[in-house]
Amino acid sequence: MPSGNPVLPAIWENINSNKSRGAEITYRGSLENWQWDFSASYVDSKAVTTRGDIDYVVFPKQIYNINIGYLFKEQGIDVYIINRVHRNVKEGPTLLSFNPNVPDFVPNPADLKDYWNTDVTLNYNQENLNVQLGVHNIFDKENILPSVWSSENGLNQLGRTVSLSLEWRF
Repeated sequence: MPSGNPVLPAIWENINSNKSRGAEITYRGSLENWQWDFSASYVDSKAVTTRGDIDYVVFPKQIYNINIGYLFKEQGIDVYIINRVHRNVKEGPTLLSFNPNVPDFVPNPADLKDYWNTDVTLNYNQENLNVQLGVHNIFDKENILPSVWSSENGLNQLGRTVSLSLEWRF
């Protein structure tokens, strides 16, 4: 909850108690030139207050990561596809006011669309040289993450971006 301190109103303080439950499972492996990393998690967190339980809606209830890579050993190249999925996400606890005498949050934040992001990286590594090419959000999805504070409707993520890095060791 906001602190109510007029000098530092943006500081948050835990009040009463919190409760959380969840589970996470991860499976990592490799076979010859293939690598994979799959994970799934579920979390349900609440602040227990005198006004009742308040959901920590800024966190997705479900997160899935699906990552697959392939190594071309002789060429010194590896390719990795990284997928992230967030499900059951709300836009976040948007503050109505920093005034402790005014109700603090939008009472029922809206649901956000499921978040699905795919990145691809290509890495070339030789004795003295490393080149990495990354294409982030390769499908140019309009992903939105929840916001803490006052960004109603969440935070828009970048569309497709490309990065290139070069490292020369001598």
